[in-house]
Amino acid sequence: MGITPAAVRLAARRDKAFAEMIRHAEMNRELVHLQQIRAAGGKSWRASAWMLERLSPDDFRLRPPKTLGADDMKNLFAGIGEVIASVIPDGPLRRRVLGRLRTVLGSDRRAKATHPARRKR
Repeated sequence: MGITPAAVRLAARRDKAFAEMIRHAEMNRELVHLQQIRAAGGKSWRASAWMLERLSPDDFRLRPPKTLGADDMKNLFAGIGEVIASVIPDGPLRRRVLGRLRTVLGSDRRAKATHPARRKR
């Protein structure tokens, strides 16, 4: 058609009714696919889900599960150690608890290093 996106945006800023028509059309493009997902009932919903991910990625993109990395885990356990050190005033008991925490952390590292599914290939 020869109309640039910038020209459409300018027209929408100048004409509130046109802007409302664009907003309505954008909402309908999502609604059609949401209705398709609902109607498909597990048969052909993937195509509509794919389209929604691309049309509105902020709302529909796949999100990775929240995970903790190695640095996050180190920080978490350092924080736990600080809490233990501040709450348990008795020196020998505190050392035992912190030692046990270090043992748990050390055994976790060894398990990861020897577990066959976690080795780099």
